[in-house]
Amino acid sequence: MGCVQSQEPMEVAGAICSKCGKDLPEIRGWRDIKIKTIYGKPTHEFLRGAYYREKIPTAKHVCHTCFWTPDHILKRRESEKAEAAKAEAEIARANAEVAKAEAARAQAMAEAAKAEALKAAADAMKAKALAELCTKSDIHYAVVQ
Repeated sequence: MGCVQSQEPMEVAGAICSKCGKDLPEIRGWRDIKIKTIYGKPTHEFLRGAYYREKIPTAKHVCHTCFWTPDHILKRRESEKAEAAKAEAEIARANAEVAKAEAARAQAMAEAAKAEALKAAADAMKAKALAELCTKSDIHYAVVQ
């Protein structure tokens, strides 16, 4: 009997790069796939080099950039992205701490202003009470004489 080719290749709906996660373009049919020997391995080339897949059943799709870029460069890029994300998280944490400190400072200033207002009100009440006391004393003094 032999091997029977399916009606459509599985990449008709597109694919995703196994290394970077990039969406890969859809193909129209078998005519968009070529078999080439690259790095000594039989490889499917899709859409004239848009992406690749080794010619083994467990192989995964790889975009043009990831396929031709050496792995050590890809690993370095990933580590740089991780370091950048870590730095951004540290900056966000520092900004959150600054905002928290500013909120605490504003609350302390509001409490200080409230305390000053209460002190001013207490001083006003003392002054009023003293004025009333002085007025009563003057009346008493005038009556006694």
